[in-house]
Amino acid sequence: MRRAFVLGILILVAAIASALPPRALPSFDVTASDGATKQAAQIARNGKWLLIFIKPNCPPCESLLSALESGPTQDGSRVAIIVKATTPNALAQLKARYPGIANSTWYADVHASAARSLEVPASPTTLAMRGSSIVWRLTGSISALPTDESSGIALSADATRDPKIRERALVNGWLMQP
Repeated sequence: MRRAFVLGILILVAAIASALPPRALPSFDVTASDGATKQAAQIARNGKWLLIFIKPNCPPCESLLSALESGPTQDGSRVAIIVKATTPNALAQLKARYPGIANSTWYADVHASAARSLEVPASPTTLAMRGSSIVWRLTGSISALPTDESSGIALSADATRDPKIRERALVNGWLMQP
């Protein structure tokens, strides 16, 4: 009985979450790799893309970046990565460790403006974007996402059992589906 009640609550929460309209990307400032200040509107792209917030020395963040690198057609061109970094050097060092997503744009959140505006409670936080709208959000490890319905991405049976495969399927699936 209790299990059915919890399952019912989870289904209700997933249904409500999927019915909510996408949220607009809030305003914030970040620092680009070249030291220039960029506004949130300047980093937004057309179509589907990912906005990922990470911090240095974070194993779940590194797992997410590795999942992006291992994508079948992913070069990072539809990914913006915001790093909780206090210096451009820290940003450059982290970026250099992931050459497989060389076409990603990397930004430093020097003053925590992005973290505050995006209400980032933990790293990594992945935002699935469509233009300048946030479609879905995943905070923490991939096991934090209870259902495939909230992402709109069909995952294979292997992906439902293995968190690493699920993470790779989710982030790359968002970018590869029309």
